Amino acid sequence: MVGAVPPVAVPPFSPALFPVAAFVPGFVSQGMKVSVDTLVRRHVDDVFRGRVFSLDDVLFNATFVLGAVSAAVLVPPSGVSVPMVAAMAFVFLSMSLVWAARARRPDCGGARRRPAVDMST
Repeated sequence: MVGAVPPVAVPPFSPALFPVAAFVPGFVSQGMKVSVDTLVRRHVDDVFRGRVFSLDDVLFNATFVLGAVSAAVLVPPSGVSVPMVAAMAFVFLSMSLVWAARARRPDCGGARRRPAVDMST
């Protein structure tokens, strides 16, 4: 996730890099969405799957709205805010370190797998 902080996030805020700044985090977030959808499809029972997908989609889309509202409130009208970029980089770095530390814990070995269903009978 640290790699998702785009190069436009450092001064001098080159407008030529704005497409990269939009594409890279968008691409990463869509990849994460596909991964979550795959895990939900594989590990959630059929009776709950629709509700879980609905909740997941609402939360996923709400984060985009929250990000837009936060930017409208916190970023100055010029659109240039070094402290905001530093805060964003700090949050991305912190999240990636927590994720990496949590993944190394022995009790967090990944998603719990259901036993395979024998379809041959």
